[in-house]
Amino acid sequence: MHKNFFRRSAWQLLILVGFQFFIACDNDDPETEPNLIIGLWTFESQELEFYLNDVKQSESEVEFYTSLLGVDLESFQIPAGATFEFKEDGSFEGNAEGFEAQTGQWLLSDDEANEKTILSLSSNEDLLFLDVESLPELASDVFFEEDGSVAFEVLSLTQTDARFFLSGETEVEVAPFGTQRVRIDLTINLAK
Repeated sequence: MHKNFFRRSAWQLLILVGFQFFIACDNDDPETEPNLIIGLWTFESQELEFYLNDVKQSESEVEFYTSLLGVDLESFQIPAGATFEFKEDGSFEGNAEGFEAQTGQWLLSDDEANEKTILSLSSNEDLLFLDVESLPELASDVFFEEDGSVAFEVLSLTQTDARFFLSGETEVEVAPFGTQRVRIDLTINLAK
C-alpha cells in the first residue's frame, strides 16, 4: 500500500513539476523574431549563385551568359557598408555611401505550409540599393513579387546576425541556345 502511494505521488509530483517547467519556459522568452529584427543592421556579405537548367554555373559561365543577356553583375551587388534599420513601427530605412536613403515597410510572417519565416520588404523606391528601373527584366521576374515587394526566407535571425535567402526562377531566350531556365539564389548576411 505504501509502495503504490509513493509511486502515485512521485508521478503526480513529476507531472506537476514538468507542467510548471513548461509554463515557466513559455513565459521566459520576451524576445520573439519580430523583436530580434528591430535595430540597425550592417551589410556583411552576399552569395549570388546562378543556375541554368538546374545546373549551377561557374564564375566564368556566369560572366559568359550574363554578357549574352546584357546583364551587369554589379547591379546585383549590395554596396559594402550599407545599413538597414528596422523600426518597431514596421518601417525600415537603408543607407549606403553614394546612394539616397531608401525607406519602406517590413513584415515578418510565418509561411506555415512551408515551415519558413518570411521577411517582406516593400517600398515605392528602389530596394536594397538596386536600381529597379535599370535592372534587366530577368532580375525583376526573379526577385520581385507581383506587388513589387521582395520576400526573403529567413535562414537565421539572432541578436547579432541575420541571414536572408531569396531564390527565383524564370525562362529567358538565349541566342543561339533557345529558351533556358534561369534560377538565381541570393543570400544576404547582416550583423548588428
